[in-house]
Amino acid sequence: MKKKINMAEWMRGIISRKDVVAIPVMTHPGIEITGNSVLNAVTDGHVHHKSIEALAAKYPTAAATVIMDLTVEAEAFGAQIAFSENEVPAVIGHLLDSAADIDRLVVPSLHSGRVPQYLKANLLAARTITDRPVIGGCIGPFSLAGRLYDMSEI
Repeated sequence: MKKKINMAEWMRGIISRKDVVAIPVMTHPGIEITGNSVLNAVTDGHVHHKSIEALAAKYPTAAATVIMDLTVEAEAFGAQIAFSENEVPAVIGHLLDSAADIDRLVVPSLHSGRVPQYLKANLLAARTITDRPVIGGCIGPFSLAGRLYDMSEI
């Protein structure tokens, strides 16, 4: 990768620009570039990282983004996840049936489900993509509630 930049300087540079800077969330083309499947990328932090790294090498985006998977946190809480070779994972059914079930939820550890693989992908990307920020993320509380209770039911 290119030289390591100072993120405070990067931010000031972005803010001072007159043009609009886009940061596309386009991680799945990276999976195709590396010849992997969606299933491999969402279950293996190394494959996930290589996909992000391939995109960063090919496209001069203002930042790199990791895979946005709305099932990782739900799985960590105990939801069942359906996987297929080339489709994004999906929650099967729902984990919560009533408000009382919410009180029984236990905040999962960072070792639950696929969380360690996503943390690994983020760490590797941050170490190897040094010419721009690497933007990770996590599901928000309302989206997570929808995954645990079922979007149509919530």
